Amino acid sequence: MLSLVAPDDPVIARLPAVARRPPTTDETLRLLGRYALDRVLPDPERADEWRRIRRVLADFGYALTDRGIRRTRDPIDTVLASSSAKDRGACDILAIERREVGDDRLRALVVTDFVRHGNVHGGLLGGAGAVRTFSVLVTDAATSGLRALLVTSSTVRIAARDASMLLPALSAELGVEVSAEASDDDAQVAVVRGIGGSGIVGAASRLLDRGMIHVVVGTRGLFGEGWDCPAVNTLIDLSMVATAAATQQLRGRTLRLDPDWPEKVAHNWTVTAVLPPSVGLEAQPDAARLRRKHARLWGLDADDTTQIVRGLGAALDVARRRALSDVIAKVPGVALADVDGLRSVPPRAQTRLEWRIGEPYDDREEVSTVLERDRATPVFRTTVGAARSLGAVFAGTLAVPALLVAAAFLLPSAVGTVIALAATATGVWLAVPLGRAWANVRRQAVDAVESHRRMAEVVWESLVTTDRVASVSGTPVVTGTGVDARRVRLDVRIPQAAPEDQRTFAAALDELYGPIRSPRFVLEIDRGGPWIVRAVLDRASPTTAREFLPVPSRIARRREDAVRFAGEWRRRVGPVVLHELTSAENLPLLSEARRRGRSSAAARSMVRWR
Repeated sequence: MLSLVAPDDPVIARLPAVARRPPTTDETLRLLGRYALDRVLPDPERADEWRRIRRVLADFGYALTDRGIRRTRDPIDTVLASSSAKDRGACDILAIERREVGDDRLRALVVTDFVRHGNVHGGLLGGAGAVRTFSVLVTDAATSGLRALLVTSSTVRIAARDASMLLPALSAELGVEVSAEASDDDAQVAVVRGIGGSGIVGAASRLLDRGMIHVVVGTRGLFGEGWDCPAVNTLIDLSMVATAAATQQLRGRTLRLDPDWPEKVAHNWTVTAVLPPSVGLEAQPDAARLRRKHARLWGLDADDTTQIVRGLGAALDVARRRALSDVIAKVPGVALADVDGLRSVPPRAQTRLEWRIGEPYDDREEVSTVLERDRATPVFRTTVGAARSLGAVFAGTLAVPALLVAAAFLLPSAVGTVIALAATATGVWLAVPLGRAWANVRRQAVDAVESHRRMAEVVWESLVTTDRVASVSGTPVVTGTGVDARRVRLDVRIPQAAPEDQRTFAAALDELYGPIRSPRFVLEIDRGGPWIVRAVLDRASPTTAREFLPVPSRIARRREDAVRFAGEWRRRVGPVVLHELTSAENLPLLSEARRRGRSSAAARSMVRWR
C-alpha cells in the first residue's frame, strides 16, 4: 500500500519485492479498517470520519465495529441490493399503477430494509434505504404529483410542497401540534417534528385509507407484519428478505378486503437488480433471491392464466424467465429489457376475471414437472444417428433372410428347406432386438410426448419398487401444449398420488433432466443393449458426442436398484449403458458426463392449486 500512495518514499527501496506488490481489494479494505480502529476511533473529533469509513466498508461487505472488522454479506449482493436503480424501478411501477387506477384509487406501500444503509455515493443522495427511496420518489417526474409519507423509527418526512396539506392532517390524527423543517440532505423534502410514540404508524394508515396520501415509504420492521390498512392495493418490495414466512407476511399487507372497493385487486411487486451481461462478474444474488421469494407464493400462471401455480412462473412468463436465465448465463445478444416485468401487467379488472372468484374448486395442491423444449428437436442429441443406423441394419436383417428364402426355392428341396429355416431363424434372432431398439430410438426422434411418458413411467415404477413412494392405480400423465411456433411445454404429473409422493416424483424428474453434479450412477444414452444392438451403435457413431443422464438419487442408493432402473429404461425407452462413478478411475467419465449431460428439455417443478 505504501508503494501505491507514496512511491517515492525512501523506505520503498528497502522493502523486498513481495512487499512492493499492489494489495488485493480485501487487503486494502482490511488495512483501512485497521487504520480506522487505531487512528480514527480514539479521536473524538474524527467521529464523522469514523462513521464515513464504516459506511464505505459496508458497501464492500465488511462490518467495522470497535472490536474489529469482519466480513458480512457478499459485496456484490450489497451493491445490487442497495442499487439506486431499485428506487427508480419503484417510481416506474408507481407511474404505471397511477395511470391505470388513478390518484383517487392508488394506495401504495414501498418497503425497504433499513432507514439508511451504506455509503453516500457522489454526494447527491444518501446511502440506500427508505430515506433515499423517498427522496427519489419525491423528485422523480413520474411520481412527483403523488402525496407521499416516509415513516421510520427515527424520522418522518413529507414532500415540502405538501406541507400545507399534510401537517394539519397529521396534527389532527395525532392530537399534537407538528411542524416541518427543511431536510439537510434534500431541499424538496421536509422533516416532520413534534411526533412522539408509535401513533404515526396508525396515523399513516388512516391518511392512506382516506386518500390524503397516496404512498407510504417505510421499513420492513414497521410495516412487514401486523400493520393493517385494507385500502392498500399496491406493494413494492425493495427488501432483501427471502424467507417464506417473512415474504408471505409482507404480501399480506395488500390482501385485506377493502369495503370501499369491493372488487379490489392487489398488485405485489418485487424489484430485483441484476448485473448487465457485459459485466464480467458471475454473481447474481438478487436474481437468486427473486426465485426464493416466489418459491412459496401463489398466483396465476403467467403462461396459462387458467392455472394457479406457486413459484416464479406466477410472476414472469416463459420468455422472460428464459431471458433472465440468459442474462445470468451472459448469453451473447441478450438484453436486460427482455426480462422487464413492467410490460406484462394485465389490467386489474382482467386479473379479477381470470381468478374466477366464486367458482367451485377442489382445494388441493398438485405437483408436476414442466419440460420446455423445441418442437423439432429429438429427445436426445444422439437419437437421429442411432435411429438411422439401427433402421438400416434392421432392414437388412429382414431383407437378407427374405432373399435367402427366395433363393432356397431354386435349390433341391432338402437343401433349400434347411437354408430357408436357417435364414428365417437367424433373421428373427437378429431382427427382434434390433427392431425393438429401433422402434424405441425412433420414437425419441418423432414422438417426444410418448418418449417422456415412458421415461416418467420408468422413474415412477422404480420409486415404487424402492419404496420411496406408495403404489397407486394410475400412471404418470404427460400432456403437451404449445408455447409458441418453436417451443412446446410438456407437463408430467401423477395426480392419483399423495402430495408428498408427487413432490418426490417431481424431485426425481428434476434430477433426471437437470445438470449432472455428483451422481452415483449415470446412464449413457443410445449405447449398449444386446450384442447386435451394441455393435451397431458402437460402429455407427464411434466419434459422436456421448450423452448422459443422472440416475435420480432416490433410485441410486443401492446398486441393484440402479441396475433394475437401467434394465427397465432399456426395455421401455431405449438402449443405455449404466456407469457407476464411485471410484477415482471414473473421474474422467464424470467430467465428460457433466459437459454432455441433460436432455433437450429444460425441467422445473411446478406446484398447482386446484
